[in-house]
Amino acid sequence: MTCGRLRFAFFVLAFVLCRNAAEAQGVKVEDTRILLETGAFDPLRGPQRIPPELRLASEEATDRWIVQFRAPLTREQRERLTKDFGLKLTRYIPNLAYLERVSRPDLDRLRKLDLVRAVVAYQPAFKISPRISKGGTFRTPERRAIKGLLLRAVLFDDADVQEVLGALGGLPGVSAAQLGDFRPEGGEARIEFVLASRSGLPAIARLPGVRWIEEVAEQIEDNGNTAGTIQSGTPGSVPIWDKGLHGEGQIVGVVDTGTIPRGAQRQRDGSRDVRRRDRRRRRLR
Repeated sequence: MTCGRLRFAFFVLAFVLCRNAAEAQGVKVEDTRILLETGAFDPLRGPQRIPPELRLASEEATDRWIVQFRAPLTREQRERLTKDFGLKLTRYIPNLAYLERVSRPDLDRLRKLDLVRAVVAYQPAFKISPRISKGGTFRTPERRAIKGLLLRAVLFDDADVQEVLGALGGLPGVSAAQLGDFRPEGGEARIEFVLASRSGLPAIARLPGVRWIEEVAEQIEDNGNTAGTIQSGTPGSVPIWDKGLHGEGQIVGVVDTGTIPRGAQRQRDGSRDVRRRDRRRRRLR
């Protein structure tokens, strides 16, 4: 074990022992770190070791902030923050924080509130999933044929999708960019694209309208074991199929999370009738 790793191990051990001792004496230990998929940090100290290419040159360059509070917000506090500062308070980040868009004048006022513990800029480094290119070997010929990384950029809810699409498509190494805007149905706007190499990630993360960048998961149809589990409780054991029952000629209605009030499946505004052609049906084979 190297000296650096040894010091880190002693630090972790000391932290755990001190925490356990405090809890044993009845002292409540609060975790005030910001917990992101890219890492954890105390916002009063700021994120550590961000590469220059993934750090904002200045906080003036962004209006996206992580706002952390000292305690869970009451209903009255939420209403006040929404009214006075325009906060949405919908995109929660552990612990006690939210990702918000805040103007500079509102930011200065927000930092002075007693209920606010810290406010830190949403850095480009926070936008890149650490799992990109870590999934191992792909199984399908279609995915193996892609030259580069098949990625998805998730946009902020208020982003100009066409502007982001144009900026993204103009970056070196980006190809086959396709936009999917699901905000009218309550979803998110996202752009799937192929990136030649990881070296192009910082430029994408610096786009103001991009909130998150992740690798598109490989789609594999592999339900053989699932069928056995459903039929007998044992993967691979299919007693119903063994008796020649495969569901030919039967139609099953598939119900998911309900209808979308403003969706295209509505026959007319205010109507509760659903068009037959939009009903989801699956034929068992």
